[in-house]
Order: sequence, then C-alpha cells, then structure tokens
Amino acid sequence: MIQGNLSIEDDVNHASMKKMLLRYETKKDAERLAKEWADSDLVAIRLKPRKVIRVY
Repeated sequence: MIQGNLSIEDDVNHASMKKMLLRYETKKDAERLAKEWADSDLVAIRLKPRKVIRVY
C-alpha cells in the first residue's frame, strides 16, 4: 500500500501523452496514435508517493 497525494490534471496540448508515446512506442506508432487521439479529452493522473506502508 502506498500513501501519497493524487492529482488529476488536464493534459494541455496532449504534452504528457506525446512524451509517453515517444518513450514506449516506435516513432511511427507514436505519431499514428497521437493523430488518432488528437480530438480526445485526456487527463494525467499523478501519484506522488509519500510512504510505502506494506509490500507483499
């Protein structure tokens, strides 16, 4: 279990999406997916961990 702060932020200009796509997909696939998702409303959900309580 992880304790921390959770925030939900608008992904302005899809900047976070583009960074993740370029990191985990080939450039060709990243560009294709970015075009497919261009009109989608996206948010970034961020967890800033403060403390790990239990690890199984």
